[in-house]
Amino acid sequence: MDESTSYDPEISRMYESADIKGLLGVLSRDDASIRADAVKALAMLGDTEAVEALVSALEDENDMVRASAAWGLMKIADPRAVEPLIAALRQGDGYLRITAAGALAELGDARAVEPLIDALDDKETGVRISAAKGLARIGGPRALEPLLASFEGTDTGIEISVRRYIAEALGELGDPRAVQALRVAAEDEKEEEAVREASQEALKKLEG
Repeated sequence: MDESTSYDPEISRMYESADIKGLLGVLSRDDASIRADAVKALAMLGDTEAVEALVSALEDENDMVRASAAWGLMKIADPRAVEPLIAALRQGDGYLRITAAGALAELGDARAVEPLIDALDDKETGVRISAAKGLARIGGPRALEPLLASFEGTDTGIEISVRRYIAEALGELGDPRAVQALRVAAEDEKEEEAVREASQEALKKLEG
């Protein structure tokens, strides 16, 4: 989803002429792919007039449209999007929750910290990864203990990829209280390589 995105020809004409009203009108059509294209075009135009329509599109019947709406709200970066994106993170389908978590991290609003912490326990791996990445950016001191609990947790079924991104998040937070847990993982020969390497890199950031 970027400026090189290929749109339906009609959507392309509207996009090129910055026809916000025309694109908004497309959102009521039956064709989900056209609706998704319209959402992406509105996002690229970046007009805040589209925010309310994109918020409504978070509840579209089509998953592609819903996720595109979350991405679009991130691109426009209007604070009105924060609460609807939090609701999407808590209640949406897996793909929407992943996109919403990423969007909330990009928006950088403190209201998203607690929902992202809650998302560390999401059933979807991708959501937990997005939550860890988000907390690395905006979690601050509040995120340290939940991230450590997930990293050190007794749930041996936690995916390697999730622990890797949590290790990276702990490094980004810059709190020395994470050093001990990271050192244990970094020096454990039985630890998965990806987690061990991420822990080593995080320690470099914390210890200099």
